[in-house]
Amino acid sequence: MSIRLGKTLKDLNIGLSTAVEFLAKKGQKIESSPNYKLTDDQHMLLLKEFNKDMAAKLEAEQLRQQQQTKEKNTGVVAIEGYEQPQTKEKPKFAIPPLTTVNGEPISDSYTVLKEFRVEFDAKLFNDKVAQVLLKYDFIVGDFADNHLRLKGFYHDRRRDADPSKRAANIERYLKHSCNYMSPHYVLEKTQRVEILETVPPPKKRTRSNSNNNHQNQKNANASNNSNKKRPRRPRQSQKKTAKAPE
Repeated sequence: MSIRLGKTLKDLNIGLSTAVEFLAKKGQKIESSPNYKLTDDQHMLLLKEFNKDMAAKLEAEQLRQQQQTKEKNTGVVAIEGYEQPQTKEKPKFAIPPLTTVNGEPISDSYTVLKEFRVEFDAKLFNDKVAQVLLKYDFIVGDFADNHLRLKGFYHDRRRDADPSKRAANIERYLKHSCNYMSPHYVLEKTQRVEILETVPPPKKRTRSNSNNNHQNQKNANASNNSNKKRPRRPRQSQKKTAKAPE
């Protein structure tokens, strides 16, 4: 993956001429332009010379990714006389990518503000983006284990938005919630996105017949209980019996 020379100069806090002269001594001739894209070897040479700690962390991250890729690609050893049972794979249902009302891809409604060690892939973005992300003004895409993750943020002027989801926290999100030196890009919405609804609206929930019958039976029992007459208590005699003479 390539990284722009201007970004590297900012991270290492060195001048443009210093980086060009150093790479020329190492046999790497480059253009004296901040927009020049460095190769991985050229980027690593600058890190080892001007920031050894950053170079060590980057090498450790690359080694970890290579080890994970090697474990995924490791084949299964066959044993004579033993056949591995075949399992039926469940069919995977492909979700069609979102498109606007005019039939244009979602990526046409955004512009690229920043690219770090990766170039924006419009096809991958259109396949990955969800409709819930289209309400945000900025979308950050970062790669972790070769998987694209998307995160939305609002404009800073949106005072009604959650402060943690404003554009001022994009750098904080990349620093604390993403891998160190992970490839990423930042997109800004340039026009309103109107999605063509392909899913029918949900049906209104109605009470089932069983619930209605149960309620009717409950009301009938209550009315029957109210109509029943309570048994009268026997009246006590108010006359006092005379005492027998002693």
